[in-house]
This record gives sequence, structure tokens and C-alpha cells, in this order.
Amino acid sequence: MYRLRPMVATDCELVLEWRNEPRVRENMYTNHVISAEEHRAWFSAAVTDASKRLLLCVDEADVPAGVVIFSEISAAHKSATWAFYSGAAAKKGVGSEMEVLALDFAFEELALEKLNCEVLSFNMPVVDFHRKHGFRVEGTFRKHYLRDGVRHDVYRLAHFRKAWIEEVRPMLQRQRAREMPLFKVGAVHRESVVVTRDMIRQFAEASGDTNLVHLDDAAARAAGFEGVLAHGMLVAAGISRILGTRFPGPGTIYVNQSLSFRRPVYPDVEIVFTVRVITRIGRRAILTTTVTAGDEVLVSGEAEVHLSEENAN
Repeated sequence: MYRLRPMVATDCELVLEWRNEPRVRENMYTNHVISAEEHRAWFSAAVTDASKRLLLCVDEADVPAGVVIFSEISAAHKSATWAFYSGAAAKKGVGSEMEVLALDFAFEELALEKLNCEVLSFNMPVVDFHRKHGFRVEGTFRKHYLRDGVRHDVYRLAHFRKAWIEEVRPMLQRQRAREMPLFKVGAVHRESVVVTRDMIRQFAEASGDTNLVHLDDAAARAAGFEGVLAHGMLVAAGISRILGTRFPGPGTIYVNQSLSFRRPVYPDVEIVFTVRVITRIGRRAILTTTVTAGDEVLVSGEAEVHLSEENAN
């Protein structure tokens, strides 16, 4: 299983190596060999630009597998443009994993309504790849790009939140369920999220738990914390979201959940949810549920679920 995490300065050397590979450069607008200085300048500018998000796709062992970049992020229009490429040693199928992760990130984490991308006309396999994941060609920029004296068309594609959430992602989940038995003993699902102050405030309003340690930094510090902290059940809701929508997915009945809150979860820190199947008998399964930040375990426990007929196959 893969997840997306923010790109950091120590990733730059590897990303530059990937970016300068001919298989990547030949399908980009900018196809010259990029110097280390140029790459560092790009990274320094991009990580401080609110209209951009630089992400790395990593596997279960945190080994990088590819790059996902969002640009032209507009909060006003709820739209953005994206691009991605896999690493040199990426395993077969990682492209599809990255596309799904990117679409989830765009429509859930960034709360976009529309996601755009552009593909050079000599790269039709990528156009077809995007279309398999629900993108539609909105138009063609005729003879828009000049390379080596030859003008090429550029295809403009787009995807919409409603189509992804309600149609395409469920279809892909059904296809995957038919193709491979993912939900078996030993199967693992990981994904990350950053809990924000807005999320904490909204949860306090929805739940009625307005304890000041969740809403006021001074009160939280007086109680011995670094600042406001997330409600334990807000964090635990992330486990429910995974079980009900991702792994094993829609139709799952949440039967039981034990939780041990070991360390506080502070806002604006990336936390990673790990769900692992340890027992399965028919449509009943027990899973370990862990929330971590770096090497620290924040929340641990076990969940019991009853699988839908579709997920049990």
C-alpha cells in the first residue's frame, strides 16, 4: 500500500534524479537537463507557494516511489492543476495507486471541485490512463507546444469531485475487489492526514465537547500540553473513515473498537493511520488500528468489522 507525504528538502536529490531521466523529461514541457542549483531554487520557491503542494508517494516502508505535484491551487475557484511521475524503480501498478491517492487528496484534503491536467499529444498512453480514472478531455490546444521545430497539440483534461466520489472511485474499488483478494490476514492499509485547527473547532461544535484544551492554547498549556490538541474521537474517526470507505470499503459494519490514547495529537502535524487484518473468519474480521506521527505511537487499538457480501468475496 502507498501513501502521500509532503516532499522535504532531503528528497530533492532523488527527485532531481528522477526528473532528469529521459522517460520523464521527454513528456514534460521543460525537457532540458535540470541542474542541482535550478532544482533547489525551484523547490525553495515551491514549498513556500500557497498555490502549490509537492508530495512524495511512499510505500509501507517509507521508500519513495513517485512524485505528485499540485499547482495553480485556487481556494476561490476550488480548482487546481496536477502532474505526477513515478520513480526509476517503481513497482508495476504504482501509477494507478498514485492517481487514486492524488484524486483523493485533491477532492478531500484540498477540497477541490475540479482538477485539471495537460498532456502532450505524443503521450497518448497517459491520456488513456487518465481517462480510465475518470478524467475527460475538455479540449485540445492546437499546435500549442513547440519542440525541435515541430508543433504539438496539448490535451486538456479535467475531473470533478462529484464524479470521483460518487461514480469513479466506487467503480475502481469494485474492480479491485474482483481482481485481487486484498482483505485477508496480513493485509495492511495506510494513509495520512493533517488534523487542522478548523477540524478540531468543527468537531467541538458538532460533538458539544468544547473542553478548552481543544480550543484555547493558554488553557491547554495550563493543563500541561504544548497547545490545543485534537479530540481523541476526532482522531479515531479517521479509522472509521478508512474502514467504511477504503479498506474494506462501503457496506462495512463497524462492530467494535478498542482505543488507547497514548500521546496527544496536535494540529498541523501529519499523522499516519495503519490498519492491519489479524483475524478473518467468513465475513467477520479483527484488525489492529494504529495512529502514528514519525516513530511515535499516538493511538493504538483493535477493531472488529462485519464485511459486506461484496467485500467478503
